[in-house]
Amino acid sequence: MPQKTTNKPPQRIYGRLRTLVQAGLLAIVALLPLAYVGVKNGYIEGYSTIYTVPKFYPLEALIAMVFVLWVAFRSPSWRNLKVFWPVFAALGISLLSVTWALVPNLAVVITSHYLIALLLCVMLATELTKPVFLKRIMAVLVGVAAFESVWAIAQYLVQRDLGLQAIGENILRPPFEQIALVPGGADGVLRAYGSLPHPNVLSALLAPALLILIWALWRTVQSPIRQWGLGALSALIGVALLLTFSRTAWVTVAIAAGALIITLWRTSKKQPWGLVIPLVAVVIVSILILKPIENRANPENAVQVGVGHRTVQYEAASQIIGQQPWGVGAGNYSPVIDELRPDLTPYQRQPVHNLLLLVTAELGVIAAGLLVWFLGDLIWRLVRLKASGESFQLKWLAFWMLITALAMGLTDHFFLTLPHGLWLLAVIVAFAVSRLPIASKRRP
Repeated sequence: MPQKTTNKPPQRIYGRLRTLVQAGLLAIVALLPLAYVGVKNGYIEGYSTIYTVPKFYPLEALIAMVFVLWVAFRSPSWRNLKVFWPVFAALGISLLSVTWALVPNLAVVITSHYLIALLLCVMLATELTKPVFLKRIMAVLVGVAAFESVWAIAQYLVQRDLGLQAIGENILRPPFEQIALVPGGADGVLRAYGSLPHPNVLSALLAPALLILIWALWRTVQSPIRQWGLGALSALIGVALLLTFSRTAWVTVAIAAGALIITLWRTSKKQPWGLVIPLVAVVIVSILILKPIENRANPENAVQVGVGHRTVQYEAASQIIGQQPWGVGAGNYSPVIDELRPDLTPYQRQPVHNLLLLVTAELGVIAAGLLVWFLGDLIWRLVRLKASGESFQLKWLAFWMLITALAMGLTDHFFLTLPHGLWLLAVIVAFAVSRLPIASKRRP
């Protein structure tokens, strides 16, 4: 009898492809803060052109190559992630918006960025269902956050950049033009940046890492060495988060961390003493920088322009939505607002600091509704998901990571307009989707 043939690749090739894909995904997450490396005039060129000049990022080529390898050995699996269909539909609208966008080539490039981020999200949502790979991604994310924390703390101590523009660092030195400051002293107090284009972006990277460490402290309660190590890492990242002076991050991380701690304590009744280390560190540093914190928390301070400018942006975005409810085209918010409201300052002509308003203004009411549907459905599924033990803990870790990111998105735009934010959001959403049963139903 002749042997039956099969189209499946040999097991050895399958294993090598899987190893390459997972190594590629780990590398992508590790290199996420360096998105501007190799890009001429990344963020340094300022508000006037950063959001209106099309750019391609080298890391996107790596994402595309990893996706090709991933499809080669796991092509049937990603089709089972039906939860993503509203995002694909919104991406289709983004592509169609090229036909009516004020700057069509910008709409094409921005849509390609969205597509690459979605492919990254789909891959991770599938691979993160494997416990070993999940732990590795979490370790890489924490490692990257720790590295950025050391960088950011050093910047705050010397009150300038470290001269590392070759790997994406912003120019942070007097005169501080278009640089995030806190009132204090002659020129103001420099906020911590790390290698990222803005302190708020750094805070978005540090937040999920800090929540992961809280979860890890509960898993290692029996190991004093790990409690000291994880506690020290939490303190490092917590202090760096404090030095970003991101008010939204402060509030959302405090709420998310508190809720996660209560959930973990109620399910395990363990008391990881390592949590005391970051709490003490943050309290001590807060006392040392109390005056800048008070100035940052005071919305009536004359130097605090953020709240007032955001109000003007919200009014301008509402004007655009009222005139073009189908959207002005992917990435075309800034070019349109430049023509529609020349009376606004360059800062106010940035993309509106609210993800929902920005998506609605650029892609229209239908696309915004699809994305709200996707996120609402994802959150609802997480809340209703029946789980126990570690699965229960990971479910709530994913929930609070997602809620923290979305809360930050209500007061900023970087999750959609900057590659660092877009890819980070893809990682966080993938983590949440991977907790759902639908992500596990795949063929090997």
